[in-house]
Amino acid sequence: MNGGAAMFLFRTCKRWWFGIQPFSVEIDGVIVGRIVGGRTERYEVAPGEHLARVRFRMVVWSNALVLSLSEGEEIFLVGETNWAGYPSVRTAEAQEITEIRRSAG
Repeated sequence: MNGGAAMFLFRTCKRWWFGIQPFSVEIDGVIVGRIVGGRTERYEVAPGEHLARVRFRMVVWSNALVLSLSEGEEIFLVGETNWAGYPSVRTAEAQEITEIRRSAG
């Protein structure tokens, strides 16, 4: 990773209808990609403080996470929707990290 840091975002697919529709991923105010349910994407970032959130259906934003990463650090996030389709993003729990690493390929 040579001086960088990385964010891994896993998109759950618990609610299949919402899971097949993509999230837009925003880091530091810039859309950096899209992700659908059951997938993990890796985003390279510089060490320091970053703001991450996701957008669903082009209009509904999730909560914003402020993350501070050190050089060489990796952070694992989970994006999901509730029963009504509102998105959220959170840091992954310890037991989720293995699955996230596996789905990242």
